[in-house]
Amino acid sequence: MKGNVATKIVLKSVLKKGTGLRNGRILSHVAMFELKERDRLLFLTDAGMNIAPNLEEKVQITQKRCRCS
Repeated sequence: MKGNVATKIVLKSVLKKGTGLRNGRILSHVAMFELKERDRLLFLTDAGMNIAPNLEEKVQITQKRCRCS
């Protein structure tokens, strides 16, 4: 969760070589919304990060990847 931190600062850490989240795959994000008017959750992904992903990128975005230790 980003909060009031500038996107530039967050992405600089996320993309930092060696310690960031780089792993050779496409970087993606998802936001979850709960709306009173709807009886289900709404998920929005890649609103500004992957504007027009190709098929291989879409596959990578939808595959679950866990960075668990």
